Amino acid sequence: MEKIDIINNIIKIFYISLYDYFIYFKITNNRNPKIRKYIIILLSSMIFSGIYSILIRYIGAVAIFPIILFFQTIILTFITKNKISYCLTVASIAFIITYVIYILSVVISGTLLSLLIPKINFNNLISLIIIPTIMNIIITLFFKIKRFKNGFYFLKKSNRISKIGILCIFFLGVILLFCGLLQKSEDVLLNSYVFAGVIIITFNFIIWIHKQITAQYNDEMKNRTIDIQKSEINNMNNTIEELKEKNIQLSTVIHKYNNRFSALENAIISSLNSNNEMETSKELSVMLQDLKKMSQNFSAEVMKNNKNNKLPTTGIIGIDNIFKYMYSIAINNNIEFNLKINDKINYLIDNIIDKDELETIIGDHIKDAIIAINSSNNIHKNIMAVLGIVEDSYELCIYDTGIEFEIETLINLGKRRITTHKETGGSGIGFMTTFNTMNKCKGSIIIEEYNKDNNDYTKAVIFRFDGKGEYKIRSYRAEMIKSEIKDNRIVIEKIT
Repeated sequence: MEKIDIINNIIKIFYISLYDYFIYFKITNNRNPKIRKYIIILLSSMIFSGIYSILIRYIGAVAIFPIILFFQTIILTFITKNKISYCLTVASIAFIITYVIYILSVVISGTLLSLLIPKINFNNLISLIIIPTIMNIIITLFFKIKRFKNGFYFLKKSNRISKIGILCIFFLGVILLFCGLLQKSEDVLLNSYVFAGVIIITFNFIIWIHKQITAQYNDEMKNRTIDIQKSEINNMNNTIEELKEKNIQLSTVIHKYNNRFSALENAIISSLNSNNEMETSKELSVMLQDLKKMSQNFSAEVMKNNKNNKLPTTGIIGIDNIFKYMYSIAINNNIEFNLKINDKINYLIDNIIDKDELETIIGDHIKDAIIAINSSNNIHKNIMAVLGIVEDSYELCIYDTGIEFEIETLINLGKRRITTHKETGGSGIGFMTTFNTMNKCKGSIIIEEYNKDNNDYTKAVIFRFDGKGEYKIRSYRAEMIKSEIKDNRIVIEKIT
C-alpha cells in the first residue's frame, strides 16, 4: 500500500470517527461532554484511524468496522456510564447515520470536483477537505430539523432499544455471512467471515430467545400482580362491608345505653339538689354502682363489636412485629396506616438483606413518614407501605402525605447526617444507616415527589433491591433540583 493511501485512510477514519461520536451525543441529547471526554474521543479516533490503516492491509473494511465499533462502544460506556448494550445499539445507529452521510458527501464532492476539475484524483487533498466539510453541513442541517433537534425520542425507551439492538446484531451477522458466501474463493479470510457471521447470528438468536422467555415471565408476573390486586380490592370491599356492619352494631349499642346514661345523669343532679344529706348519700352510692356496672357493660359490648383491623403478614415474625408496632404509633397520631404485601419475602431475607437490617429500614422510614405528616398541614394523614416484588425486583415502598424534603436534604442524603425534621426529633442517622445498608446489598434508593394537585400522596421513599446501587430522585421539581447538584451521584428524572 502506498504511503499516500495510508495517510488518506488515517485522515478519513479520523474524521468519520469524530462525526460518529458527535452524532452519538446528538441523538441521545447529551449536550455537554466534559473536556476529559473530548480528549478521550480525540485520542480514540486517532488510535482507530491507525488501527484501520494497519488492518486494511490484511482484512477487508467490512471486518474492520465491527472491531472499531466494539471498541468505540467500550469507550462510550466508560464516558457516559450507560449500559454496554445501550451504547452498542446507539453506537451502531450513529455509525449507520455517519456512514450514510459520508457516502452522500463522497457522491456530492465527487460530482462537484468532476465538474470543476475533471481529471482530479479522488484521493487528492482537496477531496479530503471537501468531504468532511460537506458532512458537517449535512449533519448541521439534519439536526436543525425540529423533530431531531433534541435527539431521537425512541432511544429513551429501553424496550425499543433492546429490539433495535437485536436487529443491529442480526444484520451485522448477515452482512458478514454474505460477504463470505458471495466470494468464490477458498481464502481463509472469507471463510472467517462466514464463521463470524454464523457465530453472530447464533448469538443473536440466543439473546432473542432469552428476551422472549423474560417477556413471558414478566407477563406472568403482571398477571399475578393483577390477580393479587383484584384479591386486595375484594378484601377491601369485604372490609368496607364489615365496617358498615360494625357501625350499625355500635350505633345500636350506643342507642341502647344513651337513655340509661341520661336518666342516671338526671337522677344524680336531683340527688345533689336534695336537702336530705343521708338519703342523698345512699342514693349516690347506689347510682355510682349502677354507673360502674353500666360503664363495664358498655365497654364490653363496644369491645365485642370493635375488633382490631388485622394487618397482612409476611410470615416472618420480626418483620410483622415492626409493622404492627409502627401501625400502633401511626394510629396514636391519628394517621391512617395501610400495608400491602405483594409476595413472600423469604428469598429477600435469606439471600439479599439481613432481617434485622430490613426491620431497621422499615421502622426508621415509617417513623420519618409519621414525623413528616405531623409537620404538615395536610388534612389527609395517610401512610401506605408496600412490600413485595415489583418488575422482577424486591421492593419496599413507603408513601406518605407529609411535607416534602428540602432540596439541600435530598442532595446530601447518604453523604452526611442531615434532616428536615430536627425540631421534631429527626437526627439524619436513619438515612445514613439506610444508605450504608443499601450499598452493602447493592440496592437502589429512589425518592419520588408528586404534585399535590394530581396525587393522593406527596412523596414515596422506595428501597429497590435491584443490584444497581443507584440513588435516584423522580420529582415534579426535577429541574430545580438539577440546578443545585454539582456531581453525578444522583440520577434525576422528571415526573408530574
